[in-house]
Amino acid sequence: MGNQTIYSLIDAKYAIQSGELTTLRKPKTVLIANKLIEINQVVLLDFYINNLCFSDEFMVVSNLSESVIFGQTTIRKWRIQLNFETNTISAKAVRFKL
Repeated sequence: MGNQTIYSLIDAKYAIQSGELTTLRKPKTVLIANKLIEINQVVLLDFYINNLCFSDEFMVVSNLSESVIFGQTTIRKWRIQLNFETNTISAKAVRFKL
């Protein structure tokens, strides 16, 4: 995994304020900043990009370097675009055919 984060992460102090924490049946061990971290809880969060509401699961991590980190699964699932030159995030509404 290296420095790439598959799961979206939220710092524990923000997770407690943001939603109902759920304990995982089986803890996940992930590599974050070259340290193995055991994750025991998740929280389902709504977040907004360009006034569009999205919802996803965030793994709860104590002492995270940022309040929230979007992981690869969230970015791909919602087709989020990161522009590092302008330091912006964008997303387009996803439409599905039935």
